[in-house]
Amino acid sequence: MAAPAVHAALAIPGGSEQLCLANSNGNCVGVPIDEIFHGVLAAADTVAAWVAIWLTWRSKGTADGGQQGEEQDTGAAGDGDPDAGLCLADTGGDAFMTACGANGTVWIAIPHNDGVWLYSRYTVNNHNPEVLTANTANPGAPLYVTLSDSSPGGPWQTWNWYSTSHT
Repeated sequence: MAAPAVHAALAIPGGSEQLCLANSNGNCVGVPIDEIFHGVLAAADTVAAWVAIWLTWRSKGTADGGQQGEEQDTGAAGDGDPDAGLCLADTGGDAFMTACGANGTVWIAIPHNDGVWLYSRYTVNNHNPEVLTANTANPGAPLYVTLSDSSPGGPWQTWNWYSTSHT
C-alpha cells in the first residue's frame, strides 16, 4: 500500500513575490509594456518587451475555505514597473490591472495539489466561482477566469508564489 500524498500547507507570501504556474514556474504573471492593463504570462526568457510583476498579497482575512487577499504590484527591485501599486483583477473574461479595492481585485487562495487555485471573489459573490487560468504556458497567453478543471491536459490553473526572479 502506497503512502498517502502529503500536501504542503498554504504559504501566503509575506513580501514581494512573483506569481507563477506551480507546474511551470518559469511562467509568471507579467505585463506587456504596450498593454499594461492586461494580465498575461511572461516566460523567463522573454526579452524587454515584458515587465515581470512582483506582487504583494494584501490579506483580506479568511472566507469560503481559503485565505482572501489582493495581488498588488509592488514595482520591486527597481524594475520601472509602470503599473506599480495596481492590483490583479478579473470580473469575468480577461484579467487586468486596476486600482486596488475595485471590483475583481480580491482573490481566494484554495490549496490545490502543489499550489493554489485563485478564485475571483467577484465571481464567487455572483454565484459563478471561477479561478485564474491560462490556456497555455506560452509567453503572452492572456489570463482569465473560468471554472476549475482538474482534468489532465486541461487549462493551467494552479499557482504558487516565488520570492526570487526566474529571469
